[in-house]
Amino acid sequence: MKNLLFGFMAVAAFTTLSSFTSLDTEAGTVPCRWRTIKTIDGVQYASAWTEGNCNVTHELNGSTTLSPIK
Repeated sequence: MKNLLFGFMAVAAFTTLSSFTSLDTEAGTVPCRWRTIKTIDGVQYASAWTEGNCNVTHELNGSTTLSPIK
């Protein structure tokens, strides 16, 4: 059984972000939502969406990572 904290997919995160007119970029966090995906015997089960804030990390290779703040 694998637990993957995968769900705060870019599309979902950016859809959530689009409803805000301004963000406090100095804080390094943005509003986002995520869910846990469990794979059992090849079947994926998704939990309900959780809304909150995510830390934003800008990588040296140009990518951006969102990490839920728990």
